[in-house]
Amino acid sequence: MSTVIVIGAGAAGLMVAYNLSKAGHKIIVLEAQDRLGGRIHTLHDSDFSVPVELGAEFIHGDLPVTNELMKEAGIKRTENGGSFWNADNGKLKQGYGGMRDWAVLEKALNEVKEDMTIATFLDMYLSGHEELRMFIKGFVEGYDAADTNRASVLAFRDEWLSEEGEENRVEGGYSRLIDHMASECKKNACEINTSAVVKEIKWSKGNVEVLTDRGVSYNADKVVVTIPAGVLQEKSGDGAIRFTPVIEKKSDAFQTIGYGNAMKVFLQFKKAFWQDTEYVTKFGKGIKELGFIVSDAAIPVWWTQAPVNAAMLTGWIGGPNTDKFLTMSDEEVLNIAIDSIAYIFGTNKEAIQKELKKGKVVNWINNPFERGGYTYATVEGLKLRGKLDEPIEDTIYFAGEAFFTGAEMGTVEAALVSGKKTAELIAM
Repeated sequence: MSTVIVIGAGAAGLMVAYNLSKAGHKIIVLEAQDRLGGRIHTLHDSDFSVPVELGAEFIHGDLPVTNELMKEAGIKRTENGGSFWNADNGKLKQGYGGMRDWAVLEKALNEVKEDMTIATFLDMYLSGHEELRMFIKGFVEGYDAADTNRASVLAFRDEWLSEEGEENRVEGGYSRLIDHMASECKKNACEINTSAVVKEIKWSKGNVEVLTDRGVSYNADKVVVTIPAGVLQEKSGDGAIRFTPVIEKKSDAFQTIGYGNAMKVFLQFKKAFWQDTEYVTKFGKGIKELGFIVSDAAIPVWWTQAPVNAAMLTGWIGGPNTDKFLTMSDEEVLNIAIDSIAYIFGTNKEAIQKELKKGKVVNWINNPFERGGYTYATVEGLKLRGKLDEPIEDTIYFAGEAFFTGAEMGTVEAALVSGKKTAELIAM
């Protein structure tokens, strides 16, 4: 059996370690941060009425590997609930505002023969449909955290025209999946090290030496690199890893991966103020079951914990739109968040501030070991689909959501599937 070093203890890394250790391989896990989970991080804070998902939050559809893991761990899922609302020009209304001309969009998507960027597609196929163009641009930038000047229209078509299942949450928080895999790894004698920042991988066929920033050296037969795409693309900085000898062709290929930022803002209120008589009178009874809001506010997307009646709103902004927040302090972002909520609900800022108990901001690009939220398919990246994660000399392997090639790209399921696939490849 091989000795394998796994770099990164997110969903993909722990899935690799879990499967290989179960098969009898000696596993050493090196995680740069002082915790496990990567972009899965459930915060348990008594100031918030529910566990706060700082990173991944939703289970998008019926996902086999996630389902298998949850069943094995005895973890249940909770269905999302609540009503959908749209706020445009300061008017909050129930329903899916801005969603018109879908027949036009579907027809245009089906006419595309060769891949192109979303920006090019909008110009070539949807000229004259300005409202639809703006909606698609907002969706791609927000939901996919993507740059429309790089994002693949063929990948968007696959996503958009596929059937979507229900969205759920992990009961008790996504970190329960991480805890389960870590626990199983330890039962299988895995060595798991946190605060172990890898700086260099020295390698030759069948042999690797991994060096950390503290001068600690680890030796193995193989190494699996599961760090996020944004860190793989770094040439220098806290999370950057040097390969000796260099893997220039692979490093150049990694630059074709689209990797977008994600920012979340959590506002815990003293009570679910939107259920007050004032707002029910203003917006109707449906507001009491508020679930999801899309708006034209500075922080445009918000959701509740429905059907759980928690007095918390989660704000979301993704992709290039996060750039303007990069130099802001958390206090400044929270101020904009409060302005956004006041605008959406047609009230004054002081009324929202009066109800606020606590706020928290997470901007994933500021984490040097994450450098963003999740990946998306680019035109140049699709040309290399299926080749990016090819191992080097049966010695260096790669896994993570960035290397997944199916419809669930950018999700926890993608990371788990990639990790499982890589473990199976090594164990062959």
